[in-house]
Amino acid sequence: MAAVEHRASKLQFEVDRLNVELKTSEQRRKDIEQEINTAHTRLQEALDIRAQLEEEVLSLTEAVELLQSKLKARRQSLNKRLLGDLNLA
Repeated sequence: MAAVEHRASKLQFEVDRLNVELKTSEQRRKDIEQEINTAHTRLQEALDIRAQLEEEVLSLTEAVELLQSKLKARRQSLNKRLLGDLNLA
């Protein structure tokens, strides 16, 4: 009978150990899920910021091209006027 009680005690100890391990594993899983959710949120925010920055870069590039075009036209206009003034002189 003592052997049976000893065996039952060992089995109960093993069940208790496995329950503790299970609870620890469940908590780790929850923590990892939270980390994943946080990382996903940060990644989405980064992607949104990237899209905004790409739009800004495109807009600024278009503005620079427009200003360069206007500057070129202005130079040509000034050069024509300058040549006209020189021809009159």
